[in-house]
Amino acid sequence: MELSVIGRITKVLPPQSGTTKSGTKWTKMTFVIDNGEQYNNMFAFEVWKDDKIMAFNQHNNVGDLVLVYFNVDCNEFNGKFYTNLKAWKVSEAESKRAYKERKDASLELETQTYLEEDDVPF
Repeated sequence: MELSVIGRITKVLPPQSGTTKSGTKWTKMTFVIDNGEQYNNMFAFEVWKDDKIMAFNQHNNVGDLVLVYFNVDCNEFNGKFYTNLKAWKVSEAESKRAYKERKDASLELETQTYLEEDDVPF
């Protein structure tokens, strides 16, 4: 399943870094977008690794309308669960209306194809 959301970048937090127990170094940066909806309108995404953080900072600024593709990651620690949204692609977004129309057309085509392929005789 491909997860994506369109919104304006409202905040870019400074990168954080550290070292795992096994000695591997890591770096991550968090940015926040607002999709303009009345409810559930803010999303905080993480970008991992120095090269991806650098690429993000070169092409994106606060106020930009972006399309974010992401994965949902959930971890358990001491009986508590932590969910992260890990951005793997951030690109300039077309207008929300054009994006919604394109998504709706894609879904309609998918549904139509599925119905056409249904060979059930009853």
